[in-house]
Amino acid sequence: MPERPSSDEVNFLMASSTAVRRLHGMARLAFDDERVYLNGRSRELPAADRDGIALLCRRRSLGRALRASLSDGVFRWLLKNGAFELPDSEKNAA
Repeated sequence: MPERPSSDEVNFLMASSTAVRRLHGMARLAFDDERVYLNGRSRELPAADRDGIALLCRRRSLGRALRASLSDGVFRWLLKNGAFELPDSEKNAA
């Protein structure tokens, strides 16, 4: 299971959210009409985020346009639960 970033790391990543993010190689991401599932956790999936999550599941990477299509709440939840690979430079920056 991917390591979950600290609160400071999540805040740093939210502020630098224009970088391309790849899903962690061990991340398990799925969704249905009501919920998004990640690494054994789930949360409500707002209708406005469904297309973005579907695209993230297909591409397994998050670029600027896809990031803009996700609400801050869903993006923060993905970050907090270890969805993305974190380069060492970003881990050390936080």
